[in-house]
Amino acid sequence: MTDEDIENFKGNNLDELDKNLNRDLYANFQANIDFTPYLKWTTSYSFGYSTTRNDYFIPSYRNNGNAYATSSSGSVKRWEIENYIQYLRSFKETHNLSVLFGQGAEYSYIDNLWGEGNYIASNSIQTIQGVVSKNSNASSSIEERARLSWFARLSYDYKDKYLFSANWRMDGSSRFGKDNRWGHFPSVSAGWIITKESFFPENQVADFIKIRGSYGITGNDPAGFYDAYRALTTNVDYRGGSGITSYNGSGTIAYDFGSAVTSRELGWEESKQMNFGLDAHFLNKRIILTGDYYIRDSESMIFNYALPVTTGYTEAKNNLVSVRNSGVELQLSLDLLPHNWDWSWTIDANIAMNKNQIKKLPNGNRSIVTGAPWMEWILTVGRPLYEITGWRSNGIYATDDDVPVDPLTGNRMTFFGTTMQAGDIAVVDQNGDYNIDYNDKVSLGNPDPKYYGGINTTVRWKGISLGVFCNYVIKRTFWNGFLSDRMNGGVYSAGGWGNVSGPALDFGGLKYYTTPGQQADLPTLIATNHMDNRHIAHEIYTDNGSFFRVKNISMSYEFPTALVNKIKLQRLRVYGYMDNVWVFSKSKTYPDPENINTNGYANGSEYPLPHKFTLGAEITF
Repeated sequence: MTDEDIENFKGNNLDELDKNLNRDLYANFQANIDFTPYLKWTTSYSFGYSTTRNDYFIPSYRNNGNAYATSSSGSVKRWEIENYIQYLRSFKETHNLSVLFGQGAEYSYIDNLWGEGNYIASNSIQTIQGVVSKNSNASSSIEERARLSWFARLSYDYKDKYLFSANWRMDGSSRFGKDNRWGHFPSVSAGWIITKESFFPENQVADFIKIRGSYGITGNDPAGFYDAYRALTTNVDYRGGSGITSYNGSGTIAYDFGSAVTSRELGWEESKQMNFGLDAHFLNKRIILTGDYYIRDSESMIFNYALPVTTGYTEAKNNLVSVRNSGVELQLSLDLLPHNWDWSWTIDANIAMNKNQIKKLPNGNRSIVTGAPWMEWILTVGRPLYEITGWRSNGIYATDDDVPVDPLTGNRMTFFGTTMQAGDIAVVDQNGDYNIDYNDKVSLGNPDPKYYGGINTTVRWKGISLGVFCNYVIKRTFWNGFLSDRMNGGVYSAGGWGNVSGPALDFGGLKYYTTPGQQADLPTLIATNHMDNRHIAHEIYTDNGSFFRVKNISMSYEFPTALVNKIKLQRLRVYGYMDNVWVFSKSKTYPDPENINTNGYANGSEYPLPHKFTLGAEITF
């Protein structure tokens, strides 16, 4: 082994380059003008500017004779401004009035530039230089968006006992076409503090009781920057290739039939929410209870849905779906020990229960299919949004004789026409036709948790404080793409395992099929009959997303004031934190059950939550 080989193994190759540079600049400004004691003007402005650059080079002797370089750069610029005038006045110490009117605007600009070069003339040249056109490639992009807002608020209370507030805002977004760019979002709320009424009996139990209610409309603009417009492409090869030119060799441009076709009617998603709540304090705030019941109807949610092939497009995007979320949220705070003790112990806990169901679909509420063929959701009125549907299974076939046989034909059961065999998933034939297809899909679970919440407890003794925070999710089903991707590496040959799969991987103690007669948990890695055992719609890839996590443990010590004053300090406190300490998960194979998308899919590609330890000190001079 040469010295150069040794340095390569150590990662000390001076001919290789991988350099990243990030710069960030943020600024905030606020100004206040008091015209009178009752009339005030406020202006606030924030600005952010970020740039990134990456330069990469790998020498020819590390890349099969190809000296290769890429360079990319990008920037993000964003500013936001808000101006409002507010009138505050109290009359006869009983009537309190606040009136506010304002305007806001925000703007974002994103640009990216990328280039690559192959077969660079020398390993000493680590940038894209001296490369013929056929060995180089480059692209750039610019995206802009803007929003303009007007808003107003009226608040009134009588003796801080009867409370009323009304809000209105109007927002215009560049994400939508000119005919549907503006959204109007009003809301009203009212509250009554019962314990301030003269008829409420004086007692040592109930300190404060307030009932409240609200109704309002909120808006969301989740569309892409240019979703309201038909997309164009320079890739016009119907076979999925590139580099097609016109008759004179110039580049070509055409409508992008591979992207979702949109409509000028694409507009704001609106949510109409009604809320009723109770706030109660007991035993001099030793017990604090907060409860809310809500109904939120999210109307005109933006979704993609499949189109007939005769349209030329594969799917369309529009405001299609209306969904209702209803549920209860409860929060309880307890101060458990007498205040004259050196010890104190507090507990804060909350739990939320939410029910989710689709209320309206287009085309007379017909069910629609959304998503790619390898991961489809079926949206049906009355069912949960993103309900997981797929093929129920009864384990893995140990032998060919275990595969059901059609008594009419004498043939073994098929999966979309492919004869099933040992090592395949034993899919349940729901309609009894001895062929597994889309008609055999059933509901496999709901990705929306039935219960979720957190618990925070703190114990203090003199200057020592110990706190623990935990969070949890109960009864949630998700698509375990982390497991299916690992199985997906096998395909039809051992050479297809690549970097994502193979016998050496950890399948959480689950055994995959290898030999006839084996009682396996997972199908074979190499399917010789082209049976799609890796399709994520199989029940074996649905998983339990319930978990309980010790999210944070903190401990601190505050030195006594007399001791601190002796060393000429005002305050001295030392502390330590541990983040993501421990998690109990119902899933055997998925690394982090907290990193699951709202649509119920997770493949483990998100940056994992790190175990973090922090030590520090607070010193006040």
